[in-house]
Amino acid sequence: MPHVITSLENANLGWLFYKKYFLEPEPCNKKNDAENEGKDTLANRNHTIFNRKLENGDQFFKLNALHNIPLQTTYPGLLIGSGYTHEFDFHEEEDKKEAFKIGFFFDHITGLPCIPGHSVKGVLRSAFPNHEKEKYVKEKSELLVELFKNMGLDPQQKFDAYLRGKNINNYQYEPIKFAQLLGEIIFEGNEPTRIKDNNLQFESMALVHKDIFYDAYFNSKGIPFLAEDYITHHENPFKNPNPVKFLKVLPYIDIQFQFHLKDNLLTGDEKEKLFRSILLLLGVGAKTNVGYGRLIDPQDGGLKNTAPIIEQINIGIKKEKLQVDDVLDAKIVSLTSGIQIDLCIKDIPFKPVLTGISTAGFLKDQIIQVKVTRVEKRLEVVYHSTKN
Repeated sequence: MPHVITSLENANLGWLFYKKYFLEPEPCNKKNDAENEGKDTLANRNHTIFNRKLENGDQFFKLNALHNIPLQTTYPGLLIGSGYTHEFDFHEEEDKKEAFKIGFFFDHITGLPCIPGHSVKGVLRSAFPNHEKEKYVKEKSELLVELFKNMGLDPQQKFDAYLRGKNINNYQYEPIKFAQLLGEIIFEGNEPTRIKDNNLQFESMALVHKDIFYDAYFNSKGIPFLAEDYITHHENPFKNPNPVKFLKVLPYIDIQFQFHLKDNLLTGDEKEKLFRSILLLLGVGAKTNVGYGRLIDPQDGGLKNTAPIIEQINIGIKKEKLQVDDVLDAKIVSLTSGIQIDLCIKDIPFKPVLTGISTAGFLKDQIIQVKVTRVEKRLEVVYHSTKN
């Protein structure tokens, strides 16, 4: 069972993950776990990272932004900064298996994870057909027009009114033209000035008229928010898979997106609504094609106070003992800082905490049920129901 390293429990997470992490750790005593407590082992470094509770992101990242979009991660979580190198050849074989192999993004100053403004801008830009080698111009244009219509607005009316205000006439509306014009304004900061060869000609706007994309930050205060996960790829179909360990943001963690959006082809408020739709549709971060980085709106049926994931239990439990979809009884042992439970299984002395759920309506010593969602080198469960 891993332990928190007391001297590192309040350390800058970015420094811990990218600097301290690669100093040779102390060896782990496999026979007597009690001797590992307080030691600077790699397993204890990982557990110290997982055990960190999210600080008040407002005090570090909140700006006087005109437009804010509060969303929330969902299962299986969110991965950011996967392109950063995080591979190191530790001496001990156990440490090689324990180590994270994929990078993660932390703000350099605070050490907290965030989504840089340029990454937010890139996600939103990907929905527009403005890339010079874009393969799906027609499809993306039609999608944007459809999203716009779902907002109860008429894209052609907006298109014609904006160009008339620029004294540009006789430029026929098409979904592709609308999407490309909107993308040029929002992401390139360019405005149309005239028509040449049946194409709009653009000039750069004054800086004060350009849209601003700020860093998005996580803001579920006082609960664990990081966990491990694995990519299991098969280099050869006749050989065992190679699990690659990475760090992720847990499900049901609040994210605050911030913008300063200007009125032009769309008003700032209309852009905010469009951005919300795109973020909910596309997600953010890496591995969105397999579910990571998908977002939900807590104001529209989000899961902020229902079905939370439980902090993962990093133990070597045998697979044959538990299966996915098993429902377990769990006893609430504390409500002091979240809902701490005992799974009442001999092999699991660690008492995990329900994350992303209010303590309201729960009682100490109450028996609830949790459902197993994953069994590998760790056990992962979600809140299932209150037992009658």
